Amino acid sequence: MLAEHGVQAANVHLLNKFILLIKAIEYNRADVFAYEENVAKHLMQKNLIPPGTFVPIYTLSEGELYYTFNASVDDRVVEVFQRALDVIKKNEAFIEGITNKYLK
Repeated sequence: MLAEHGVQAANVHLLNKFILLIKAIEYNRADVFAYEENVAKHLMQKNLIPPGTFVPIYTLSEGELYYTFNASVDDRVVEVFQRALDVIKKNEAFIEGITNKYLK
């Protein structure tokens, strides 16, 4: 994805742990990192990195996430799940609580 945006392969370093990305920046071995924004926020919180230490500067791509059920799951189960999800999405206090807990 970075190559599609003009980043040369020699400038990309793949690391297998989030904290190693942070360390690479701290030790001036990297200037930026590419990560899904919500996951990065959660991992920064988990690693006690203060909010605002890193901020998004560019969106590489956007997408949507879905729940997938095995074809053998009864349609009624899927419908119940969908209704419950719809209720949760309308509950602003719940959404704010989840956002505060995992993304701030």
